[in-house]
Amino acid sequence: MMKDYQVLISGVLIAVAIYLGLTYQEPDPYAGAFKVPEPVVENSFQSCVRYAEESRKNGTEKLTRGEVLLLCRPGGDK
Repeated sequence: MMKDYQVLISGVLIAVAIYLGLTYQEPDPYAGAFKVPEPVVENSFQSCVRYAEESRKNGTEKLTRGEVLLLCRPGGDK
């Protein structure tokens, strides 16, 4: 009689172990995290043009677009 219960309990434990092994999923390490936006990377030419265009809009610098491009090109101040 005791042997029958031992076999039954062993079978149930094996079935539970197989079920848990088949349904296990790795926890997501990024669960609840938020995505950081990608940084905007400008090269020196782009940042120079952006700065010059903003100064044109603000009225602090009176450069034409051609002058901005000449100033911002590599070696433009030479």
